[in-house]
Amino acid sequence: MSGTWTAGPIHDNEYHFVAKVVANPDKSVPSSEPDLLVLAGCPYDPEPVICSGYTTEPHCNSNICEIDVQDSIPGVDCSDPSITCECVWDDNECKASWGGGDGGYCGDGNIDSGEQCDVDWGSITNCSDFDDFTGGSLSCVDCQFNTSLCTGGVDGGYCGDGVINPGETCDGIEWEPITNCGDFDDFTGGILMCADCQFDTSQCAGGPEADVNIGTCIYTQSTDDTCDDDNFLTFSWTTEWIWSGECDATSTCQSQPQNLALKTECDNDDGLTDSIECPAQIPLPFFNIYSFVATLIIIALIYVILILRKEKRKKQ
Repeated sequence: MSGTWTAGPIHDNEYHFVAKVVANPDKSVPSSEPDLLVLAGCPYDPEPVICSGYTTEPHCNSNICEIDVQDSIPGVDCSDPSITCECVWDDNECKASWGGGDGGYCGDGNIDSGEQCDVDWGSITNCSDFDDFTGGSLSCVDCQFNTSLCTGGVDGGYCGDGVINPGETCDGIEWEPITNCGDFDDFTGGILMCADCQFDTSQCAGGPEADVNIGTCIYTQSTDDTCDDDNFLTFSWTTEWIWSGECDATSTCQSQPQNLALKTECDNDDGLTDSIECPAQIPLPFFNIYSFVATLIIIALIYVILILRKEKRKKQ
C-alpha cells in the first residue's frame, strides 16, 4: 500500500491518512476505517486509566492509549496465556472483557486430554482392541469408551481381579494390547494411567491444538470519581457472560465442568468495586514563552561570538 497525509476539510490541526491499494489503484482506504486506524499517540487529556474512559469505538477497540487492561479486570490474571483481556466497544460504550478456555471439549471431534474417544475413535474400533474381549458392541459415551456390551472376560469378574471385564477398559496392570497414550488417536506422549478400571488420559499430551473460544466476560464499568482528589480512581462494574458461537447450547461444550467454571468466575465478579492508582499526570514543559526567549538569547550569543571571531581574524 502507499499513502499520504492530507489536511482535514476544516482548516484546523487535524490530518487524515489515505492509503491506496497498489494492486487496485482505484481503491483507497481512509484512516477513519477500522481496518486502517492511524495511531498518533493518546488523544485524551487526562489519559484514561480504565476501558470506560474511551469515548469512541476505534479508540476503544485499538486501546489507543495502551492502558493496562489488567487494571480494569482486577479479579482475572491477564498474564495467563489462556486468557485474553481487552477493551471492547459494546452497546455504544467501551467495556473491559476477558475471554478464555481456548481448548477442546467433549464433542469437538478431537480426543483431548481426559478423553478416550470423541466422534473419531482412531485406532480403537471394537471390543477386541481391549484385552480379554472376544466380541460385542463398543460405544463412546461422554468421550469415554463404554465396554458394558462387550463379551468375554470372566464370569463374576470384578474391578481388581486382573481381568478386563465388561464395563472396564483396564484392570490393574493388565492393559494389553493398549499400553500407552499413543495407542489412543491424537496423543503422541504423556503418561497413561488406570483408575477404577478405566483408562485415565488426563496426563496424555500431543493432541491437536484446539482453537475454540469458549466465551467472553463483559465488564460494564461505572464511576463518578476522578484522579484529581487523591490520585486514586474508584469504580464498580457489572458482568455478563456470553457463550461463543463455537460453544453453543446444542453441543456438550457449555456443560463441561471447566467451561462452566469460566462462567461461574465471571458471575462471581459481578457487582464488585475496586480502586486503582492513577498514573502521574505531570505536565512536561516543551516550548513555551520562556523557551522562546531562551532560544533567542542563545541565538544572539552565538551570533555575537561569530562576529567577535570574525573581527579577531581581520586584526590578525
